[in-house]
Amino acid sequence: MTAIYRGMDQETLDLEYNARATVDDFDGLIAQYVARSAQARETLDCREDVSYGEHSDEVVDIFPAGRNSPVFIYIHGGYWRLLSQKESASMAPGMVANGVSLVTVNYSLAPVGKVRGFACRPVCFTRHRKLFSRTSSVFRSYCRSMPTGAGMDL
Repeated sequence: MTAIYRGMDQETLDLEYNARATVDDFDGLIAQYVARSAQARETLDCREDVSYGEHSDEVVDIFPAGRNSPVFIYIHGGYWRLLSQKESASMAPGMVANGVSLVTVNYSLAPVGKVRGFACRPVCFTRHRKLFSRTSSVFRSYCRSMPTGAGMDL
C-alpha cells in the first residue's frame, strides 16, 4: 500500500469517493426517489422549468402551497454528476400539505458545469423574488442541499 493522501492508498480513495459503493441497492433507492418525485408532479400544482439563469440547466420547479406561504429551497445532491430538480421533489407532498412551498433547484452537472459555479449559480436565483410573486407575497425562505451542496445551506 502506497499512501498518497492522509494515509490512504488509491484504492481506498476511489472507494471513499464512490457514493454508489457505500449504499446497498443504490439503483433501487434512486428509483424509489424518482418515482415519488414523479408522483408529486402528477398530483400537485407544479410550475416546471422556471428559468433563473442564462444556461438551459438553470431552472427551478415550484410547488406552491398558497399565498404568503414560506418557501423551502432544495438544491439536489448527486456529487455534481447525477440527478436534477425533476428527481428531487419527493418531499413536495409533505411540504405543501403543511403550508410550505417547495422549490427544487437544478444546475449544470459536470463536466458541463464547473465546481466553482455549483456553489454560486443555484444560490443566485434566491435574489429573483419575482419567481415567487404568485406563490408568496412575503418572501420567507429556507434552503437545504444534499450532500453535494451541503456547504451551500443558506
